[in-house]
Amino acid sequence: MHPIRRDRAGALPSPMIDAQSRSPAYVAQHQGREAAARLLIGLPLRSIGRAASLLWMHFGEVRTVTTLTGGDKEVGELALHTEAAWRLLGPAELVTGKSDAFYDRDEPPDLDEELWRKAGVTRCDRRLEEFRALLAGGAMVVEAVTVDRGGALYLELSGAHRFEIVPTTSADEEEWRLFRPYTAEPHLVATSRGIEPLDVDDVEDDVAPLEDDADA
Repeated sequence: MHPIRRDRAGALPSPMIDAQSRSPAYVAQHQGREAAARLLIGLPLRSIGRAASLLWMHFGEVRTVTTLTGGDKEVGELALHTEAAWRLLGPAELVTGKSDAFYDRDEPPDLDEELWRKAGVTRCDRRLEEFRALLAGGAMVVEAVTVDRGGALYLELSGAHRFEIVPTTSADEEEWRLFRPYTAEPHLVATSRGIEPLDVDDVEDDVAPLEDDADA
């Protein structure tokens, strides 16, 4: 059994400090963005979906929170958002990627560059719906995480699945963000050049989800 840690005055550590130490933004500031992204290791992927050009993912324990508009929604212990180029790989093929939001649900798909504005009508939506069936009961867990020098994020998932975010611009713009959606703490915002903490007061309820994507 590990001894209980006290400060030099003999006081017990503050729960607020302990909670802060698990914040992705806090970890990134002190240990780097890869260390922060590794907070995902061991957590099950609970949900994944699309809201316009944004892809959202929730990991870990599911919680119900109240939105700024007074409604309720379910969120994970950690949320990952991106509008950068991304793709989801299965054991033998590409499951889907960002560009699938420009194709309709039909087979063979037709290209329509305005479809991404609508919910549930794209090839991306259909493929993610099929993929979500694999997530029941927390069956898919994050096994490994890598962040490269250009800000790309790679998640190795159980069942030989892999999720990738690959920045394609050298501009110092947001590529992905990792945060605890049930708290009012800063988000870890990753760019191709580094990190930028962003307070949630500057974000309008995370993102305005599409009608069919209320879990975002």
